[in-house]
Amino acid sequence: MALDETLFRITEKTGIVIARFYDWASPALTYGYFDQPPQQSSIPAIRRFTGGGLVEHGEDLTFLLTIPKACKLSHQSSRDLYQTIHLAIAKALHSFGLKVTLENTETARQNGPCFQTPVSQDVMDPNTNLKIGGGAQRRTRQGIIHQGSLRLPATFRKVESEWIAEWLKQLFGELVEYSEKDRQSAVSAALDLEKSRYKTDEWNLARLEFS
Repeated sequence: MALDETLFRITEKTGIVIARFYDWASPALTYGYFDQPPQQSSIPAIRRFTGGGLVEHGEDLTFLLTIPKACKLSHQSSRDLYQTIHLAIAKALHSFGLKVTLENTETARQNGPCFQTPVSQDVMDPNTNLKIGGGAQRRTRQGIIHQGSLRLPATFRKVESEWIAEWLKQLFGELVEYSEKDRQSAVSAALDLEKSRYKTDEWNLARLEFS
């Protein structure tokens, strides 16, 4: 979570789009900025920089998109951008043989695990009618951060899966790999932020003001 916020701050300063994909070595929980931490959980839990509810991680592909204000996608409303991101996911997955749909009912977000309560434009499995993808956003004057999670078959959860590049090209066009020097700089800054914020009770247990 510290690295996600760090990359977003880089986008705010530089005006570049950044995409990050990662999986999980063990089960974990993340919860939205305005939510209360889960009670009596044996699974590690951490507050996200974005909103939304409780997300159970483990067998999911988690991703970050940072969108600067100069990008045309930033001109969309949060609702429209959510739909745009998920529609592009659906098209890319379909082109590689996996059919998913988007939730078309208007359901308000409820308390509890996010994957148990689909809302409009979430990614759905048409065979089971279960939610398999969702996300949360936060918008500042300089850009938008979108954090998402996808419960896909194992072959589609790999960070090197070909459908991912197809999806990003739909949204942003040409892709450029982040340099090793910039990557290491971001990781170093994220480690500092982890220590000062994401490992503290003040962040994870208190209700803080947006900044």
